[in-house]
Amino acid sequence: AQIHVRKTVGTDRSGAPATSTAVAVLSEADRIREVARMLAGDPASPSALLHAEDLLGSRRSPRLGRNYPASRKPPAKAKAVRTTRSIP
Repeated sequence: AQIHVRKTVGTDRSGAPATSTAVAVLSEADRIREVARMLAGDPASPSALLHAEDLLGSRRSPRLGRNYPASRKPPAKAKAVRTTRSIP
């Protein structure tokens, strides 16, 4: 599971310095929105949402409610190649 951690620094009711932390488990749609927000700012643009989906490897857009066309599928992973080199 992916989590979102938010830290807030401010003052409490008496005016003393205070720090609070909140932790939340993210759904797939929340993950996409958070990455899009980091890419484009708040609010995230539709283009940033598509880029975020590509980065996360999602093929369905919960926010846009549609499947990617075949041309937008994530590329296949490259095969690992082992190389050896002898040192004289």
